[in-house]
Amino acid sequence: MKTLRALALLLSISAAAVAGDGITSVEGVPVPKLEDALKFKTGRALVFQPVTLGRGHSLDVRHIRIGDGSVRPGEERQAMLVIYNATPDIAGQHTVLSAQLKSLAPGASPVNVFEPYQPSGEAEGIIAILIGLVKPANGTARPSALPSADVVTAEITDGTSTVLLLPAVQKVRGAAAR
Repeated sequence: MKTLRALALLLSISAAAVAGDGITSVEGVPVPKLEDALKFKTGRALVFQPVTLGRGHSLDVRHIRIGDGSVRPGEERQAMLVIYNATPDIAGQHTVLSAQLKSLAPGASPVNVFEPYQPSGEAEGIIAILIGLVKPANGTARPSALPSADVVTAEITDGTSTVLLLPAVQKVRGAAAR
């Protein structure tokens, strides 16, 4: 009986250690928990349909800046792509599998191609979210609306074919506000 309790304690400690290894920031910008990202106001985050990627599949996301991206002097507009594990861990948290940050500065290329994401195991359920950010010159980045004229594409490829990944249905309150 004592052996079973010791084994259960050891397993829970190891699971907590593994759960704590998630990505918490990218280039000094904190990565929000999934629950917090889903609470952002409409337009500040684009939530893609949850999907399962198999071996050999990759998620390719592109952001094309069409709007001018004007912000106050001294601020920089950015886009953060965060990929969460669709299955929560023992603590009920969704681990951040990947996080990338791209600048949407006016002088930069209007096409931002995020690094393709490939699962590390056999099959992996993911939730991808593109978050708009504004970063003041002397402050922390905060969620801000993605320019409405911009184009975002997300594709799942397996090397031979491509499937377009659609944004998930936004909350009803966003539609009611319009």
